[in-house]
Amino acid sequence: MIAGRGTIALQQVGPWLPPWRDLVLLHVEATASDELIAIWCSVDDRPAFLGTEEPGFSVPTASNDGGAPAIVTLHSAAGATTVLATLAALEVTRPQAHQLPGGLVLVVGAEAELPDQRTPNAIVVATNGGVLRRGRVPVGVIQATTSGAVWVGVSDIDRSGAAALVRIDPDLRSLEESVSESNPDGVSALNVVDETAWAYYPSAIGTAGAGAPVRLWSTEIDGAEAILVDEDIVALVGDGADRHRITLGRLGATALEPTGTAELVLPDGSALPPDALVLGRGSILHCIAGDVLYRYDLASR
Repeated sequence: MIAGRGTIALQQVGPWLPPWRDLVLLHVEATASDELIAIWCSVDDRPAFLGTEEPGFSVPTASNDGGAPAIVTLHSAAGATTVLATLAALEVTRPQAHQLPGGLVLVVGAEAELPDQRTPNAIVVATNGGVLRRGRVPVGVIQATTSGAVWVGVSDIDRSGAAALVRIDPDLRSLEESVSESNPDGVSALNVVDETAWAYYPSAIGTAGAGAPVRLWSTEIDGAEAILVDEDIVALVGDGADRHRITLGRLGATALEPTGTAELVLPDGSALPPDALVLGRGSILHCIAGDVLYRYDLASR
């Protein structure tokens, strides 16, 4: 257990590289099998998926009506890379890829640029790239369960009209909203353990299972980017401008009760680069810093 304020040195896992040269990362997420799933495209196709900066727009506008090629890869805890699917003409913008049982992949795109609320923004694809089914998924922080259900921590509840925490069945047809009485803001970090979702809101931690309402605990941590869970211990990574601060605590009756804080550092004790990416799943924190993959296991505290 961490007492007071110290440092935690991350463990180096291996290289973090695209499956081949001249590919750029579109999105990466942690899986239930302690791996990372990523979706990539060519440098030339990046504007179709992520858009280009335009005067007067805070978010780059994107248009991908004709579709563009994309590649989905799986990165093991040992650093090995496997190509899961090659998509010849993916038509969504800002795509996320998520691992489903049976070797299937869920790809979810942005909702904001869809022409209407009936247009599908999600597809389930096989390893050969063939589309098995289509549906609509609210946009936000997404993780799939081991059974294939999909939890979504909705980031913009005003725009989506959905509750902040949503569970979708594997067929992409049945949507179940997990509502909390206090109606917190949108979710900024999500962690799915087995079939249970853990969500971080700007001022609260929430958890819900299938068919259950959200239970909330307040927290003074503001701006966490990842949440870790190990039995009765919860850790939040990030606190405002201090992106690599980790706060551990126990869940009390109504609030997170901090038990210690530390600064995440590289194995040699040096600071993480400012643009290091952190992802939480279960008790594992995955960290991508440049072309190297690191990790920390909350269970080893």
